Amino acid sequence: MRLIYCFFILFFLLPFAGKGQSYKSIKSEGDAFFADGFYELAAKRYEDCFRERPTDYEMDYHLGISYLFLNRLLEAETVLNIIYEKRKAQFPNVVYYLGNLYHRKLEFRKAAGLYKEFLKKNNRSDFEGLVKTKLRNCESGLLIKNQAPMATLEGFPEPINTTDNDFHPIYSPLSQRSKLYFSSNRLGALGGLRSDNGKVDNKHGHRNPDMYVAEITPAYHVERMSGLLNTSLFDEVIGFSGDGLRMYYKKGYTKDAGLLYEDYFDSSSKDRISGNLLEIPFDMQKGDATPFFFMDTMVIFASRRLEGFGGYDLFIANKTADGWSEPINMGPNINSPYDEKFPFLTNNRRGLYFSSNKPAGIGGDDIYKSTYSPILKKWNKSKNLGIPINSADDDQYFQMANDGWHFVLSSNRHESMGKYDIFEGQFFEQQSDQVVMTVNVENEVNNDTSVIVAQPVLFQRYGLGVIMPDSTQFAALRTLARILNERPQAELVVNMTQSTSSKKGSGVGLSPISKVLLSFLKSNAPNTSINYSQQLLIPKKSSQPGSYLEAIILYKNNPKKPITPINGIKKYSFVPRTPLGLRYKIELAPDSSLFKSFLTTNKYDFSFDLVNEEWRMLFGRFLTLETAQQWAEELNQNHLKVVRIIPYIAGKPITKGIEPAIIKAYPKLQRYLLE
Repeated sequence: MRLIYCFFILFFLLPFAGKGQSYKSIKSEGDAFFADGFYELAAKRYEDCFRERPTDYEMDYHLGISYLFLNRLLEAETVLNIIYEKRKAQFPNVVYYLGNLYHRKLEFRKAAGLYKEFLKKNNRSDFEGLVKTKLRNCESGLLIKNQAPMATLEGFPEPINTTDNDFHPIYSPLSQRSKLYFSSNRLGALGGLRSDNGKVDNKHGHRNPDMYVAEITPAYHVERMSGLLNTSLFDEVIGFSGDGLRMYYKKGYTKDAGLLYEDYFDSSSKDRISGNLLEIPFDMQKGDATPFFFMDTMVIFASRRLEGFGGYDLFIANKTADGWSEPINMGPNINSPYDEKFPFLTNNRRGLYFSSNKPAGIGGDDIYKSTYSPILKKWNKSKNLGIPINSADDDQYFQMANDGWHFVLSSNRHESMGKYDIFEGQFFEQQSDQVVMTVNVENEVNNDTSVIVAQPVLFQRYGLGVIMPDSTQFAALRTLARILNERPQAELVVNMTQSTSSKKGSGVGLSPISKVLLSFLKSNAPNTSINYSQQLLIPKKSSQPGSYLEAIILYKNNPKKPITPINGIKKYSFVPRTPLGLRYKIELAPDSSLFKSFLTTNKYDFSFDLVNEEWRMLFGRFLTLETAQQWAEELNQNHLKVVRIIPYIAGKPITKGIEPAIIKAYPKLQRYLLE
């Protein structure tokens, strides 16, 4: 009731924007935009109408649906609940839309109840098949929600994401996580508004996407690719050749129609040198879609023209000396009677990620993974990657970086800015089937010695003996322990660097965190010989006392020669990126049992932050207040006392009076102030 009250107050404080126009004409404009799917324009017209006649329930119904499609779930929930309580008989489909809203918020029980209510009274509706599938999604979601998360995930800020469709992200094959290619139909797209047959249509048309490249720096510089590549057609980045010097892309009138091309680039220019039609056993005109190229010798794609299990199935074709082989169906452990699309193959060719809309998922397209068994010579049954990688909406275009930790995907989940957004995540466990960890080096005795460089591990110590590693750091150590156990003759050398505010140093001896590190490694790799060295680093003034950067290097030792330092090995740094924009964290009451949980299970994203000059225990970093509130409720149910939710802007907590300028820059804070 409080939300409904605040909703009405906010609306009536705003001026009526339709001055000079009649209510009927403004509503008529809104209805036209609504019918054409322009929900943002429709919502603006309906909001003007709402301020003048809030009890026009037909207009309210359309306004609530528009909010739902615009991911404005707070407003959608308020308006649709009004229709549900007052005009459900007049607008029976409101039960479905309200169920869909709670489904998207991952409130599966509430959504399932509304879906069942809808089916009971509207069993012959056009929505019947869709609702039955979504009901099965909710049943699956209740099980999947109880699984421990595999990764963290958050959306990129502007200018990478916009209120339009930003999709198909691909890490640069040469620069990896420092550069990202993607497609977007954002404002300014070449060709303007077009119909499905490519003609100019400024009234009912849509913008076709162009191809962009983004530099992943704090400034997030985004640039549209050459005008020789982008056209008024549907231009989409598809992939790259094995050497990274050729880009594959699609041109067509629509998302599901077009031709594939390849373009060559020199090492210093973004401009096209030449372009050719790509010759592969793939034809979008006949029902093929979403191709993935692997090292120039393999293509995996979705098809509904070839014989399969129903809907889109995934097929694989290999390039030989005689040309491309006939596509082969990838089998029932991957394909289903539903749609399987958007494949991604790991570097060792034994891990396949893809999206499927089968009812065993949470909703829409979910991302699954299947592993290949070289002994059985077949793909194992695929597994859902769970929350937060998947949502109740479409999760597509999964791509992983070569480090085996990071990945990107595109999703229209409710946390996105409007339509499809690009999200980046990090696994808690390094995905060994993607990472290439061996670097060959010269050896005086023979040439078969190898060096394995593991991802550095950052620890921080706060207070007296309280050690709080991040959730990814024990995962890095577990990966290292697995590597050690696979190589019983290996010897581990650990270089530990201590940062302190003291100008004189801290004396000799192992620090508490070093003891935890070595104890953990010894317990998980008991047969490994571990040597270590420790040095003191005097930090700059801005450095935080008590932080430890553990640079871990594993040498596969030559038994005929003792270990010696090897020059020329690339050094890695682990510097967390400062989050931009508005985020939320949950403050928890201090509890010593949490420390034990952290040091043993380490499944969740706890941290310590300095808030109002005092160290506070915090959980998560959420894009929306709604998500933070859902997690706060779950934490309370697990006997963890929640103190409050704190908004963060550019990585800094906002706990005191929020200035009007900040509220103007971050209007979503209005919701926080109303709570």
